[in-house]
Amino acid sequence: MIQTTSPLLSKKLREIGYPQECVLFWYAPEAFPGKATLSHANNFGDMHLCLDPDEYAAPTAEEILEKLPNEVTIKVNDIPYIESLCIKADCNDEFEVSYIGTGKISSFYDRSLVVLLAKMYIYLKEQKLI
Repeated sequence: MIQTTSPLLSKKLREIGYPQECVLFWYAPEAFPGKATLSHANNFGDMHLCLDPDEYAAPTAEEILEKLPNEVTIKVNDIPYIESLCIKADCNDEFEVSYIGTGKISSFYDRSLVVLLAKMYIYLKEQKLI
């Protein structure tokens, strides 16, 4: 089964500028609050551009990972430091997504890798790191 972001997380990604060209997308008409349908491009594997305000790209973990930078440069006391993307899993199938280096970038934990990667993407955009 393919795991995508939820409709709510997909909407947040769209609001912060995540690309809306996708294979899978949520259709969540405002006329029917709380209802969403997962749809795909006309021919599976083709790309769909979400132009309708009721459509939100529903990226997979792999698609979000392709958009996250391997490294991010941050400044601490005007000195640039490079933070490197790190993904870990423990024996209980809980994941951690972080950037390692100075410890100035938040880490996220969850059982869903797609949720974690989406949260990291949103965090980096909000912090203007991407």
